[in-house]
Amino acid sequence: MNKVKTLVLGIDGLWPELIEKYLETDIIPNIAKLVREGVFLRMLPLPPCDTPTNWVSLVTGASPGRHCALGFNVHIPGQPLDQVIVPDTKTIRAEFIWDVAERSGKLCILVNWPFSWPPTLKKGIVIAGTGPGDPRWRIEYGCIYTTDPRDPREIEIHLKPAEEWTNIPTSYSPPLETTLPLRIARSAFIWTESGWEPAAAEVREATPMSMRYKENAKITPLKEGKQYYVLVLDSKGHGYDTVIVSKQKDARQAVAKLSKDHGAWSEWIYDKFNFKVIAKYHGARISDTLTQGPLEGAFKLKLIELSSNGRRLTIFRTDIFRLDGWIYPEDLLPKVIEHLGPYCEGLELVPLITLVRDDWDTYFDLLKEQTNWFTRAYKYFSERYDWDMFFMQLHVFDALNHFLLRGMCEKSPDYDYRKANKILKIYERTLMIVDDLVGELLKLNNKNVNVIIVSDHGALPTWKLVWPGTALMKYGLLRFKEVNGKLMVDWENTKAFPWVMDIWVNLRGRFPHGVVAEDEYNKVVDEIVDALYSLRDPETGERIIASVVTKREGVFFGLYGDYTADVYYFFKPPYTDIDVHRHKILELALSDIENLLKPQLSKTVAAHDHFLPNERMDWFSNYAILIMWGPNVKKALLGKPVYTIDLAPTLCFLHKIPFPAQCEGRILFEVIDLAKS
Repeated sequence: MNKVKTLVLGIDGLWPELIEKYLETDIIPNIAKLVREGVFLRMLPLPPCDTPTNWVSLVTGASPGRHCALGFNVHIPGQPLDQVIVPDTKTIRAEFIWDVAERSGKLCILVNWPFSWPPTLKKGIVIAGTGPGDPRWRIEYGCIYTTDPRDPREIEIHLKPAEEWTNIPTSYSPPLETTLPLRIARSAFIWTESGWEPAAAEVREATPMSMRYKENAKITPLKEGKQYYVLVLDSKGHGYDTVIVSKQKDARQAVAKLSKDHGAWSEWIYDKFNFKVIAKYHGARISDTLTQGPLEGAFKLKLIELSSNGRRLTIFRTDIFRLDGWIYPEDLLPKVIEHLGPYCEGLELVPLITLVRDDWDTYFDLLKEQTNWFTRAYKYFSERYDWDMFFMQLHVFDALNHFLLRGMCEKSPDYDYRKANKILKIYERTLMIVDDLVGELLKLNNKNVNVIIVSDHGALPTWKLVWPGTALMKYGLLRFKEVNGKLMVDWENTKAFPWVMDIWVNLRGRFPHGVVAEDEYNKVVDEIVDALYSLRDPETGERIIASVVTKREGVFFGLYGDYTADVYYFFKPPYTDIDVHRHKILELALSDIENLLKPQLSKTVAAHDHFLPNERMDWFSNYAILIMWGPNVKKALLGKPVYTIDLAPTLCFLHKIPFPAQCEGRILFEVIDLAKS
């Protein structure tokens, strides 16, 4: 019997209706082949329907209450109510399938699988595996250099006649010059629904710390830093058309040559950078000791605009990616970079150039760079290792959903048919690139490899902002106070505190500032439930909250244990509180908070974590997908629901290994060809 091999490709935020929409078209021929010859299932994520929760459930078979990766906000028992951590393998309390496989003599390879870092494998291979766009793998995020800034996040540069350059190529117009500054400083980050954002005011002059940089953040100019010299030439006599980038004013020492006619992108540029990064998450360190500079990094440049008269120049720089620290075993690093190029996680996230200038061509270039790297990685490791299970993940559709999804919903108050059609074309092109990745992976496989495509959740459009904390305030459960002009939670008079779709009773003995007695606990929980269900939309009269789940009922949702909150609430779409949840609420005036009792227009365009797993609106849903194809898979219709916790035990059965210790899912016998398994 042939050895069982399984490739698992994770695609974040991909919902089944999007796949179904294009199965009969030429947009996704390779995925359509897998669906036609294999199995395509709607899969229920487990709440909170978020990235950490379900990527961990998929590979442990454990429910959120068991593995404790309850979203990006994990509260540690005994810590103050407003402090949380971002989960990783040190805090996840469930066994991974790859650890079980390794003990059974199997070889597993992980590429960019969320929350698989730090590595738990001893003999396998792990490449990164934290959250999307993590600052640990970056020396700096991407930026835009331009003579014509349109946004505070862009860096203004100035062209002037070139001076003191040597070895200048022929130019039919006077050569021009400018500089590209790279000044790296200490900064802190927080995770938000749309990515990493700066948590401190101390940022460098040159580049915003995040693609979603806050416009009102204070900028502290720095005197020290690295810069690249730029020479602009007219190589044909028809106007300026060429940009040379160098570390010195010597054109022969150029690190990049960008041309309007022959290539807007540079190759990878390598350099050393002095920097210090402290990554934080609302006061909780992601890592107490992150590697500090000097470190080697790599980035690319793209020529966005160069006017023939030399008055306008715009250059985009990608993130500066670290060249070390992201692979286990570490001794594989030199050969991997030699054959694959730098590890470039997060290129599928929407970059600043797209957000500011609506430049989707550059986004698609970056996405292709990402998927091509994945293809090269799969080929490289498959040629050198006889692996059993290969896991890789692409955080692509979730990134699009959080910026575009609402624009496709006809019920949205700002719906525009032309904009909706443009957004749909963006999704189509993204699907085509992802499908090309699937096609390349299929070409590299032999017929003995099972291929599984899986997502963690879907997404639903949002446009009505409500903060449930206002209902708690109305019921006397939550109070604020001003201290030195700053709004703070009045813990001595607060009985319940909302975080992100979860509410904690301020229980005495459980929290340092607890005030609720044990015998008062059930009464407070009932008051929280009443407060949440009291929220109604004055325009429609409908209830805003779809469901409230207390810890008593949470066991039926996989929400149990000491890491779970006392109450969880689930909105009806299109309601959301993402604009103000976590610590964001403390940035508002008390009067503004009180006004959030009534719905307001939300800036958030999509969400998933605070909706029920089976929630739907139009052709959007919170369902995940599961596509299975290969020699051990058979066509079947399932009469039972499928959950994210069902993948791990099914893989274990296929590979003849025990279940992970905390596994709670079931084997999907209906889709397994038992004669070949």
